[in-house]
Amino acid sequence: MSDRTIYMPDLDFEYKVWKNRTEFIKEENLIHTNRIEEIKSTDRLPNETGKLNNLKDRFLKQADRVQKIHNRILVSEREMVYYKFDYPINKKHQHYLDHENLRSEIEEVEQNHLRLLNDFNKYLV
Repeated sequence: MSDRTIYMPDLDFEYKVWKNRTEFIKEENLIHTNRIEEIKSTDRLPNETGKLNNLKDRFLKQADRVQKIHNRILVSEREMVYYKFDYPINKKHQHYLDHENLRSEIEEVEQNHLRLLNDFNKYLV
């Protein structure tokens, strides 16, 4: 957690970036889960079906987590209007902690997404 002060324009900017990232990850997850089904249907890798199913489940779990984070971002964005007089905020404010936790979750999701893509790439020909 940083010791900075968060201003409304910074918060608004981060919410926009995070919404774009979560939308992108959701779309990529869908593309990859569909591709896993295509790979399984070709019977090209019959010995890898279990691993492919596991990978697909990981993508789906990730998609669920990303959707929940996306929803939290939308709620936080709507609440911003009601709490605008509290801003700027510092680390002693509850919204600061909420925002930092959300930032941390976004970073974890991005790292996990890269791991999933790396694991998926093993099945490319």
